Amino acid sequence: MRIITTTDTEVYLTDGSITYKGFPSVTLAAAATLNVVAAVTFTSATGTATITATVGSTATTLLSATATTAKATYTLAIPSGTDISTVSVTIATDMEGWSATEATIEVLVYEIYIQ
Repeated sequence: MRIITTTDTEVYLTDGSITYKGFPSVTLAAAATLNVVAAVTFTSATGTATITATVGSTATTLLSATATTAKATYTLAIPSGTDISTVSVTIATDMEGWSATEATIEVLVYEIYIQ
């Protein structure tokens, strides 16, 4: 899955975001870990790419990148007793500037899983 913020040849700016959810309604008997495997690429752009995990009503920023990052695994501990249907992950891009008519901020998500 890719989230791309881009300008076009008329210098029109589009920011993007997507939220992953839909884990089954299962209550954890033991603590677990949310894993988000992702990479970020900035091409002729400045801004921010963020990965935010929400468990219940508590949001935690796993990544706030302002430059290209290699593929990595971002994690969050999930306590026992948590209904994992309350877990979601939001990926967002916010372009603040660009140095070419075709600039991008791209977030490539490889996997999202609870283990």
